[in-house]
Amino acid sequence: MRMKSLALLLALALVFISLAGCGDVISFKNPAVKRREVISAFLDKDVTGEVGKTYKTKWFEFTIQSIEKVKSYADYQAKEGHQLYKVPIVVKSAWDESIPMGTFDFYLDAPDFEEYIWAIPPLDDTMMPEKYDLKPGETVQYVMLFEAPTGIKELMLLYTESFEGGRDGATFAIPIK
Repeated sequence: MRMKSLALLLALALVFISLAGCGDVISFKNPAVKRREVISAFLDKDVTGEVGKTYKTKWFEFTIQSIEKVKSYADYQAKEGHQLYKVPIVVKSAWDESIPMGTFDFYLDAPDFEEYIWAIPPLDDTMMPEKYDLKPGETVQYVMLFEAPTGIKELMLLYTESFEGGRDGATFAIPIK
């Protein structure tokens, strides 16, 4: 019995020692909660995006042309208690290879949310495809449509650079007024 307890304590000690140097690499938090902490630090530095301004990431440039509340889009209406946001965007490649892109790149978030809000899958040819390849030198223009609960304060449109190995780069946060 003593030998099993000693072995268990030794195993636990090894686990804690191996985690000691990991810093922020290991997180047992919901990813949206962790992202909000990063965004809070990002916004505390007064670095926020603006509608109409062009931002350059490692792979592409993007401009959010507007963010407007709409009652419907392509015959789609928001569910009760929700609001639609129409977001026209221009994306220009800044990379020498094709870049996998799609509706998963941009998302809405707010401090009250437990999960991100992703764009609605395309309803017509004007909307951003769920997946597409942005070719070198190519510029595309699409509409993204988001459906969020009404009455949300501090709603933001976000893009976060994600690198291989799970490391995040810059976060671009555009407040929705």
